[in-house]
Amino acid sequence: MLKLEPDDLEPVLAAFFGDSGKALAAPASGVSVGAGASIEPPRGNRPPLTEEEFEALLERQSEIGRAGEGLVILDEQARLRRCGCPKPEDYVLRIAESDVGRGYDVASTWPGEERCIEVKTTTRAGSDFFLTANERAVLGELGERAWIYRVEADGNHDGKIVARLNNPMRKIAEGHMTPVVWRVPNCVFDGEG
Repeated sequence: MLKLEPDDLEPVLAAFFGDSGKALAAPASGVSVGAGASIEPPRGNRPPLTEEEFEALLERQSEIGRAGEGLVILDEQARLRRCGCPKPEDYVLRIAESDVGRGYDVASTWPGEERCIEVKTTTRAGSDFFLTANERAVLGELGERAWIYRVEADGNHDGKIVARLNNPMRKIAEGHMTPVVWRVPNCVFDGEG
């Protein structure tokens, strides 16, 4: 089984998603397809990653994400307490636990202080983060209630919130986002043999 150290996660994800600036070195050899023939990987392709390695990577990423969300929940409860909320634990919810498609991870619902927080946790300071099309749409619709909190974790369930961005889709320029996955309709196969 692949054992990943905290600093290994993001380079492997970058390699998997094709970010050549941070990718791990790809092996020189191709894939054998029988009878001495081989298929050479295209230049700049990511290094091989087995199913087992990918599953371990996703589990580690999930653990790091949950740790970041937990930190944000504690921070948000403290913020509400400073605002005079008598029972902040009743107003801060981890939405991602019950609805991963909501478009944000944490809801802070105390009247007048509402926030819908998308948590982006990393183990590498200054690294890029990914937003899904759903997150972009939801955060855009939420406007001033939308926030992105950037958390740096050390891999031992310790970390800190290093940045908070209110109304992120108004502030993140389109030119600062790079598409890494494209949806292709099934109709492209129509008429193909």
